[in-house]
Amino acid sequence: MPARCFFHNNTIVIYDDNVATMILDPVTGVDTSAILVKNPHVAEVQRNLFELIWTNSKPPKVSTATEKYANVAEK
Repeated sequence: MPARCFFHNNTIVIYDDNVATMILDPVTGVDTSAILVKNPHVAEVQRNLFELIWTNSKPPKVSTATEKYANVAEK
């Protein structure tokens, strides 16, 4: 049985009652299409999932960013 990949580097945008998920071609990595769901409950679930991951994730130790900003995560 082939290995299953649970995580893909794709873009999810949540705006108002809308959730858009970009679908990438697995070979080229190019955006080939998108799924748009307009539903307040789905949008709220996605927001809650983002907050859960954001709150419980450790910040990266190394950045490859070409532009850096002051640490806005400190409270």
